[in-house]
Amino acid sequence: MEFFVLPETPSKCRCEDPCIGKDFGASGRGTDPATGEILCDCHTQVANTECSRPGQQTFSIVGNAAGCHCEPAPVWARSIKSPVETAALAFCEAAAQEGDEDSVPSVSVCEGQLSNRKATGPYGRLDALLAEAPKTVAWHLNRVCRDECKELVKKTKGEMKKMQRDMGSPRGGDDRAIPVGETCADRVVKQAEAEIFGCCGRSCGWNGRSCISWPFFDERQKADWQAECCTEYNVLKNSSREKMCNSVLKKHDADLASKNDLSQEGKDVAAAYVGQDFQLLWTQKGVDSELGRNYTWLQPKPKAGEEVTEQLLLLQPNIRKKALDEGWFKQKKLETASLMEIQGTPTNCIPKEMDTCTSDMQELRISVCAKQEGWLYSHIPSKMKCKKMIDTKKMAKSPSECFTEAKYGAVGTIKHYAFHYNKANAEQPITCYAQPDKSTCSLRPPPKLVQKDTVIKFDSVWLWLDAPVKAKTSTP
Repeated sequence: MEFFVLPETPSKCRCEDPCIGKDFGASGRGTDPATGEILCDCHTQVANTECSRPGQQTFSIVGNAAGCHCEPAPVWARSIKSPVETAALAFCEAAAQEGDEDSVPSVSVCEGQLSNRKATGPYGRLDALLAEAPKTVAWHLNRVCRDECKELVKKTKGEMKKMQRDMGSPRGGDDRAIPVGETCADRVVKQAEAEIFGCCGRSCGWNGRSCISWPFFDERQKADWQAECCTEYNVLKNSSREKMCNSVLKKHDADLASKNDLSQEGKDVAAAYVGQDFQLLWTQKGVDSELGRNYTWLQPKPKAGEEVTEQLLLLQPNIRKKALDEGWFKQKKLETASLMEIQGTPTNCIPKEMDTCTSDMQELRISVCAKQEGWLYSHIPSKMKCKKMIDTKKMAKSPSECFTEAKYGAVGTIKHYAFHYNKANAEQPITCYAQPDKSTCSLRPPPKLVQKDTVIKFDSVWLWLDAPVKAKTSTP
């Protein structure tokens, strides 16, 4: 540590600690090696919101607003606003502040609060899409599910006593009370959102980029999935939930559907905070980093494999992207039990994580899993090398229509069927192909498909299947 010395003083006396002289309630920590600025140390407390580094144990002596001082962590925590504003969070906060299970509003009241004031049509966030171009959408939403409000009301009531304990006394024996926004996000909103995101993601095979089971949904299933998963006006821009919903739409339609999604610009932790994104976990590299070392006072402390706390997300609302890029955090992805990134399909269509999903979601997963049994991935083959096969192409609504041999004309014995899905064609998104027995066209996995972390998009590959072997007719 460097001592504070006035350079113009001829003697080598030690001057008064400048942090103490500022009435911060802090003492000098030395100088920041990166900036040369004097640092003040709050020791067992944290800097308040008027200081240059709010919520941290050390802060710069410059750049502070009037009223900057050290204060106990619980006091600071109660003054912090959550990094995201959603109707779901506001609903929970209002109920928690009432403090009574019986005062939690009904599902119908919740639905009204979660409606977007800019547009309140019968199809939620998909209204603009269906109103502008209903003929471009092959599926029609006959109902809009309200499972999100059902989950919010149920969880708010069920967690009310625990939230009251959080707000009134320290959780888990640490020395801070939990602000209403944080306990709501942690105990209610994140759980409800994650339940919906997880069930929807697993049912469609969401892999972070694409719903890879989508080509096997029929029109009714597409409509039901959209109604269940993508109609609420509670979706954050750039969240994984928004990306999942938009991945099954062509760009123009996705832009229409997203135009009223909630913007949280400059706060890239927002979706993780309320459960619309993959869970953020610490890595050992993150624990050992300056970020991890600076937050050892958090409860629980940074630990490899453990979830990043809401308090850190409050402190660092723009840390998500940098921490993922640096390898300090990792995302806990969904186990989707779909085609996955390997050749073949799993024997069990329903992962244990879907046990709490609705029966409709489980039945959808089982149905789609059966339809995709046996289909394998292939890179999109060369037009020159596979001309004969490509020339057999026929348009269809579903992969099952590809098996009608009469569609292809006189191509001889067929050894493989294949199809490509084009989400821009709402009426007939499937292009079927038949590979003649003597064709040398090579259908093989995309080059990097065998790698564990490869993530593919359903509309950037072909899917193919061996033609069924026909039974020989016996001679009497």
